[in-house]
Amino acid sequence: MHFKNAIFYRLSKPFTPEFNQLGALMADHAFTPCSGQQLSSYGWISPHPAHSFMVFESNGALLITAQRESKLLPASSINRLLTERVAKIKSTEDRTVGRKEKMQLKDEIVIDLLPRALSKFDTTQALIIPNENLIIVDASGFTAAEELLSLLRQTVGSLSIVSPEVINSTSTVMGSWLIADQSESFALGADCSMQDNEQGKAVFKGVDLLSEHVIGHVNDGYQVITIGVCWDSNYFMSLNNDLRISKIKATDELSEAISNDNDDPLVRLDTDTARLSLEFQRLWQDLTTAFGGESKAATQTA
Repeated sequence: MHFKNAIFYRLSKPFTPEFNQLGALMADHAFTPCSGQQLSSYGWISPHPAHSFMVFESNGALLITAQRESKLLPASSINRLLTERVAKIKSTEDRTVGRKEKMQLKDEIVIDLLPRALSKFDTTQALIIPNENLIIVDASGFTAAEELLSLLRQTVGSLSIVSPEVINSTSTVMGSWLIADQSESFALGADCSMQDNEQGKAVFKGVDLLSEHVIGHVNDGYQVITIGVCWDSNYFMSLNNDLRISKIKATDELSEAISNDNDDPLVRLDTDTARLSLEFQRLWQDLTTAFGGESKAATQTA
């Protein structure tokens, strides 16, 4: 996997745009750099510099990438300039600057600084697997994931997406793994975090998760929030109780086995995307099975 994170979404209706049609629609919402007075800009870019199309298809899966440019305007700099302007008005005009005027001055300062501001660029990738009605977003949090989905909805005109749910409590199941060390697909790692409403948060790093000290927290009522695991003996990852997956990393053995020395970057991308699609399908199946199966209830995204 070349995704570092994974947030799974369900398509409640078939994803209808075909490859060529989707690429054309995405071109209408392509990323453009910030203009002189823009604080940020967001749009689609190609999944790979060597690929000119906005979407990359492999084995029926569609890889897409969104990019955000954000102008960096440190609040400390803005506030310093605002203080200087307010002080100058007080000294030259001998009057108090009100709240409304301060806001106007602040806006003027932002406008003055924008053309000289540095830019920060962030990209978010997603994999659409139409045959499985799945969308997987490589984002550490829901805000970035749903920003991409919102852009995708604008792009295709209509998109029905839900956040999938599972039957059993994720925190309870992950806690049972610590007590019984029983999970068919996930081997325990060495990191874990728990939360108790009264006693606060407990974080364990690089420890034996089957130790009496860790298990004692579960018996005392702590709920598991995140737990480090190894899936399929090939990938280390952190499972979160909201079904997010983070810190995905292949084992050294797998990295060596799947290393691709092909000189053509698009051939490598094709191979990696096809593998990514198949592995995510298996991972989602194992994940939902571990938590009692996928529930029919789901939360509609905005």
